[in-house]
Amino acid sequence: MPEKKFQADIFDIVARLPKEQLHEVKTERIVKSIIFTLLLLCVINFSVGQFLSTHPVNFGYWVIQEKWKLLNDLDEPVDWLILGDSSCNLGINPTVFSEKLGGSVLNLCTVGDSTALDDAWMLQRYIHRFGTPKGVVVIHAYDIWNRPLEHSMLARAPLVGDEKVDLVPAHLQTLSSRWMMMIDRNVPLYSQNVTISNSIQYAWRQSPLPSLTKLGFMPWEQASPHTVHVEYEQHISFVAAHEQFEMSEDNRSALNRIRLLADQNQFPVFFANSPIFADLMEDSNFIHYYHQVWTDLTECASNSEHLHILSDEPVTYPIDQLAGVDHVIAGAADDYTQQIAQQIDRANTIP
Repeated sequence: MPEKKFQADIFDIVARLPKEQLHEVKTERIVKSIIFTLLLLCVINFSVGQFLSTHPVNFGYWVIQEKWKLLNDLDEPVDWLILGDSSCNLGINPTVFSEKLGGSVLNLCTVGDSTALDDAWMLQRYIHRFGTPKGVVVIHAYDIWNRPLEHSMLARAPLVGDEKVDLVPAHLQTLSSRWMMMIDRNVPLYSQNVTISNSIQYAWRQSPLPSLTKLGFMPWEQASPHTVHVEYEQHISFVAAHEQFEMSEDNRSALNRIRLLADQNQFPVFFANSPIFADLMEDSNFIHYYHQVWTDLTECASNSEHLHILSDEPVTYPIDQLAGVDHVIAGAADDYTQQIAQQIDRANTIP
């Protein structure tokens, strides 16, 4: 009997619980629910986009954004443009460069995944605004030249008007590519979902973004032997798996554009090696692959009197002067800048 009474009490309690009143399903209610949900997603997406634009958590995107801002906000022409990837973003000090060769200098180096196409786009934008520079220096790590351009990197470049047609390779102008680029640029909830997730999950571990001088130089103070060791193993594995170097079509297209701009406007372009960890130059596979890269670059440059290849031997550094295998710390950056300036000076082709 107690058990039956207990069950009766339970049924009584359940019967008195509030019940959801189901409304009649109407098309109008469904449409309104869908519209409300979409509007809510748009508001959230817009808010996330605004937050990321002022509080960037993706380091590479931030560098690209800041360097293009430097170029677009430039009020007067400069003598020298430094273009390339993060190896020269951390490696070329415009103040030291100016002291060695004279003239004003702007470091517009971004990140490797932007490929040399970003160099060509920036150079074209600069010439359109200010005319011919005195000289241009292009510096990329050896493993950049085989990479294709990703949609996410294309979406970061603020190309406008005819630039989108004239400067972007045909394979990135297909309908699907344009669609992906639009999503990458305008839907951060989707395109940066991993970045957003990591920033929330590991918020307590995030460090402030590094400083960037008004001339575009990013001095890096702290050496990182652990990072160098990890990247060293990755590069050794990479060259062991890629015996034959093949330049990507995107990078070849970029070189052709840079050559055309240099020939049309009559200014020199100097291609230089990135700084590199000394131990890599002791590996035979690495040396073989590395020299293939520079042989190909030399052949490309031979088609123009305005393109110049500096020494095909890289400037090397020990582990205590590196933050990565091709990223020097601030003290070594001054030395690297001086060596590149000296190589340009010896080339004796400055007008």
